[in-house]
Amino acid sequence: MLEHSRFLGTEKVSKLLFRLSAPSIIGMLVYAFYNVVDTIFIGRALGEESVSGIGGLVIAFPIHMLAMGIAIGLGIGGSSIVSRALGSKELHKAEKALGTVFFLGIFLGFAYSFTGLFFLESLLKIFGATPGIMPYARAYLEIIMAGSAVFTLGIATEDLVRAEGNARYAMFGMIFGAGLNIILDPIFITTGAQRVTNTPSFR
Repeated sequence: MLEHSRFLGTEKVSKLLFRLSAPSIIGMLVYAFYNVVDTIFIGRALGEESVSGIGGLVIAFPIHMLAMGIAIGLGIGGSSIVSRALGSKELHKAEKALGTVFFLGIFLGFAYSFTGLFFLESLLKIFGATPGIMPYARAYLEIIMAGSAVFTLGIATEDLVRAEGNARYAMFGMIFGAGLNIILDPIFITTGAQRVTNTPSFR
């Protein structure tokens, strides 16, 4: 870990800032873009019911953001410890932080999944879901919550990878995930729309 992180203590701050921030900015832009693509496909797949479908997505998104908040908190906290440990050449401390974040990411992800799925309908009602948009919000969140452990761990470890000095790897991971999401959108969103609304074909 220390060998490929050595440049963090030798390069100019201005160069480091660009080297570490540019991949993060690109990764976040791609992440935002694929959320826009999701919304476009949902609108097209549901046709006349797109307002209800997007309404369900809007209601579900804040609940999904709770998992993202947990993941980002873990990532920022862990990356702070890793950065300081690498700076003081305490490799064992950095490795311990990595292990702790990995364990907590899995544990909290599963806890969020089980709790969220058990109280899903109540949560959606609290956030304002009406009978018209409930099926769409529920269908979306059931899938999202089922994979929360993987999602939480992925977001948290991205920050740790950046803290280690490998910002480009984190960017490539985000681009790969976003690209795969965009490629699979026509298949899974259309199939899901047909299942929920019994729409015969993609519009």
